[in-house]
Amino acid sequence: MQSLSEKFKKLAIGIILWQFVDVILHIALGLPEPLRIAASIIIVGWIGATLAGKLRDKFQPVALGAIGAYALLNIIFLFTQNILTTQEVAFMLVVFVTPTLGLSSWLTFRTPLLAE
Repeated sequence: MQSLSEKFKKLAIGIILWQFVDVILHIALGLPEPLRIAASIIIVGWIGATLAGKLRDKFQPVALGAIGAYALLNIIFLFTQNILTTQEVAFMLVVFVTPTLGLSSWLTFRTPLLAE
């Protein structure tokens, strides 16, 4: 049976890979969205710093800040781009943003239970 910290690391890496897929897909479709790319960089940076052991005592405040910034940038994107009128892009937003917010939040609040 794998240890809980291994599960944490695998889920964290999964979130990072999901962000890369999101950014690469948008660039490939010719829709590079700076706000969404910045949001992905924030999430990847937070998780990368966590996996590197840089946030030991500051993990939860930094995690909440990163998740909040990710959500805020995506909300700003929604309203500035009038995205609710475009079904395809709205669908992509839901496909990438909702899992990222959910899984990142889960990692944040489960971390004390997952620590080695």
